[in-house]
Amino acid sequence: MGLFSNKKESVSRDEVRSKFHRDRGLVRGEGGVRKYSYAQRDKMARETLGVKHGENISKDDYQKITRRLEGQKRRATQDQKQEIDDKIKYIKKIGRGF
Repeated sequence: MGLFSNKKESVSRDEVRSKFHRDRGLVRGEGGVRKYSYAQRDKMARETLGVKHGENISKDDYQKITRRLEGQKRRATQDQKQEIDDKIKYIKKIGRGF
């Protein structure tokens, strides 16, 4: 179940971090299944959430996070594009429901 699947308008930063930590870290990509370790998920949560989104993260904030990553993907090299694309898929999987 995703963060925003219960028709919530916003969730706390702690709830999002908890979801990142509790998840198994699996995401399907072009090269098969990728597994993010606990340390990778923790780093991804800290990088993507940032302090500029405040204590509560709304659906719009979450969508801005994915759009920002998509912008980074356009400027990245081919190797980096696949890595960023996997991050985007994983972040969308966590917040499924918006």
